[in-house]
Amino acid sequence: MTPSQLAQSSSLYNTDKFTETHRYEGFYDVEFPPRKESAANVLEIGVAFGDSVRLWHDYFENATIHGIEKTNTTAGRKKGLPMNTVTTQTPLRLTLGGGGTDLPAYCNLFGGFVVAAAITKYVKITLGRRDDGMICLEPAWLPLSGPMLDATMRALSWSSGLDVNIATDVRPGSGLGGSGAFLVGLVNAILALQDRSWPPHKVAEKAFVIESQRVGRSVGRQDHYVAVYGGVVALECLRSGTVDVSQCSVVGGPRKLEAQLLLFSLGDNRDASGVLGREQAAIADQDASVLASMHKIKQIGREVVTSGCCPDLMREHWEFKQSLSVTTPASESCVRVGCNNGASAGKLVGAGGGGHVLFYCELDNQPQLRRVMEAASLLEVSFEFSWEGSRVL
Repeated sequence: MTPSQLAQSSSLYNTDKFTETHRYEGFYDVEFPPRKESAANVLEIGVAFGDSVRLWHDYFENATIHGIEKTNTTAGRKKGLPMNTVTTQTPLRLTLGGGGTDLPAYCNLFGGFVVAAAITKYVKITLGRRDDGMICLEPAWLPLSGPMLDATMRALSWSSGLDVNIATDVRPGSGLGGSGAFLVGLVNAILALQDRSWPPHKVAEKAFVIESQRVGRSVGRQDHYVAVYGGVVALECLRSGTVDVSQCSVVGGPRKLEAQLLLFSLGDNRDASGVLGREQAAIADQDASVLASMHKIKQIGREVVTSGCCPDLMREHWEFKQSLSVTTPASESCVRVGCNNGASAGKLVGAGGGGHVLFYCELDNQPQLRRVMEAASLLEVSFEFSWEGSRVL
């Protein structure tokens, strides 16, 4: 493609690069031809409606094209013109109480109750239309990202080509609800490309159904609902399969609680579906000890709402999690060492098997806890509560 052809393609893709608005051809004709085949990454700052991103996909033959846009271009888009690129940002979560009682095997029989907080760690998904029908996923991110993408496209009747770029602040399989956040962000992104908008409840339930039924993973609903709603939420999972969502008033205030919670990565990851699958099998078999632990964990979730996230409840939650055999020697050692060095309580976050450990620690004791965790080569993950759920950027 010669520079003159580039100018023609600019008009074809409806960009303003070679118009009186910008007149960039003097720069482009000099700088771009030598880089046409060698450029590995190209960043467009200010993508507007995404038309120029498609132009660069055609021109730079071997490059990955990235785009940044600070404003929501949906509102200003002319009616009837399709959006060509879209980026969603979806928060991860911390479970504060009741985790696991949202599993269908349990809540369909007894009802579940979970309290969880969205945090300022995110999954970002950028989708771009392709005219050639190809699906290009970069990077693979997690082993199931391909099947999840395929299942979501089918569920939302998307049949065109897509460029899919995924970025995440935390490694997958870390116990922070990454797969649920990924699916919620993906559903919202495809809906935006289709010029459709769904209420939050419908987005959360669709993402759950895709992951649990179409992909066949053993998961509960909390990850999808927290990712959609944001904030600190209580999820009443009814036996009918519906979920009542309410925002919690944090006892003592959210900033105080944030300051008392420290999160550390164990440096490993695992397939939450496998851990939860074994837990669901034990529930289905009516294992008396498992059911007793689950009932108590649900009650702890309710007490977190009324009494706040306190050391006694976190400590009790951890003891019942251990009784379910979802912990690891590494996580048990981490909690034990942390509680011997300043933390009032600690627990494994998520389904179990690895990921992150959350500590409740008073401010005066936090320097000691941080020193011990650093000596053990455990990385602290700083966070705040995220009061926004998944959104289109």
